[in-house]
Amino acid sequence: TIGYPITINGKVVFALFMHASIPEINKTISDIYKIAFASLLFSTVLALILVFFISRNLTMEIKNINDAARIIAKGNFEKRLKVKRKDELGELAHSFNEMAKELNKLEEMRRRFISNLSHDLRTPLTTINGFVKAILDGTIKEDKQRKYLEIVAEESERLTKLTNDILDLSKI
Repeated sequence: TIGYPITINGKVVFALFMHASIPEINKTISDIYKIAFASLLFSTVLALILVFFISRNLTMEIKNINDAARIIAKGNFEKRLKVKRKDELGELAHSFNEMAKELNKLEEMRRRFISNLSHDLRTPLTTINGFVKAILDGTIKEDKQRKYLEIVAEESERLTKLTNDILDLSKI
């Protein structure tokens, strides 16, 4: 039996008494334990299922980023990731796309540079080669050979300057 006073304006007006038998109290406590255990078990199973799906989703996203990194490493700078997330993985995918874009620009610049460089090297070499062959096979007469040898010397200097510029660029 349990008693509890009910006070109004600081005075005890009523008393509330509750009476229950011990087996009934034990049954109620047992029922509470069963409900708490079932709730805990349900929450644990639900949490495990959620953790499984969330971790699988994260693993797939990381695998996609890793696969794209391998593609980029092989020289295909056109690969982009679809950014659906707003969290750290989404930021990583966005940064990855920015990196791929910049690498693509650098690759285009490198291709243009090599194309321009090969053109700039080929022009003086063709001139030198043509004039030297013409002098050797007698196409250019002896009185004009000096003029053409001066052109060959100028083109050689041009090639030397171009080669030095390339060496300076490689140091940079």
